[in-house]
Amino acid sequence: MTLSFLQPLFSRLHKIDLRPYVTAHDLMAITVVCMVFGHFFMFFVPFETGWLRVADRITVPVFLVLIGYNAGRGVGYLIPIGAVLIALSNYFLLNLLFVNILGTIILVRYTIVPFTRWAIQSKERLIATYFILTAFSIFMNVVVEYGSLSYILAMAGWMNKNREEVSPEVAKVGDYFGWALVAYLFFTFTSYDFTVPQMIVIGVGSAFVFWLLYNFKTLLLNSIKRKPRDVISHFCHFLGRKSLEVYVVHVIIMHAALFILLKNI
Repeated sequence: MTLSFLQPLFSRLHKIDLRPYVTAHDLMAITVVCMVFGHFFMFFVPFETGWLRVADRITVPVFLVLIGYNAGRGVGYLIPIGAVLIALSNYFLLNLLFVNILGTIILVRYTIVPFTRWAIQSKERLIATYFILTAFSIFMNVVVEYGSLSYILAMAGWMNKNREEVSPEVAKVGDYFGWALVAYLFFTFTSYDFTVPQMIVIGVGSAFVFWLLYNFKTLLLNSIKRKPRDVISHFCHFLGRKSLEVYVVHVIIMHAALFILLKNI
């Protein structure tokens, strides 16, 4: 499975030393901040999304790729509780019923390992799986947040962490990251009303994020070696470790605020 024009981006740039620059907590903190602002614009400035939503669209793959990267962990109790709270908030405050991203995390976390191992048995099977998941991504998102796209990106995360299990005759992990990026941009282009200039910015920004995720092991080592020393690094460390809690709390608060606002109109 090759994507030659993207191969240098993911298969060779990993040689660059990122240690002086970025940690896993930094990446997660930036993602959380972009998420909060993106949700604010989505709920309260719905007709002026455009450029205001570019940042959170660039960083959202961080959550999805890391589902697969962290597949060996259990979901614990916070994710199911958060999924239920968000589902109740969606239903009672906004009259919406769908599986939210936390429910998606639970579903994918428990199935991604056997699913990916099955898909990488042959190049033909992996290619077919990729195109089927990509084609269905824009439809499944209606009932399951990020739907089949979450599997494409989570597979990238799992393959990245377990490279020894991926035969080079089936796929190079760097190449698959390129394909995952293409699937994500296809999903974004078909699911949102972004202009061509906005999609170009999202494409370039997302490519950089995918590159960081391809080097996520280095970022994790950076987090261990570089302890928080100032206010900003402590803040990034906190957001990186408490991203789930921040997600649940801010979504419920925004749902409640939107409910009150609409009720008083």
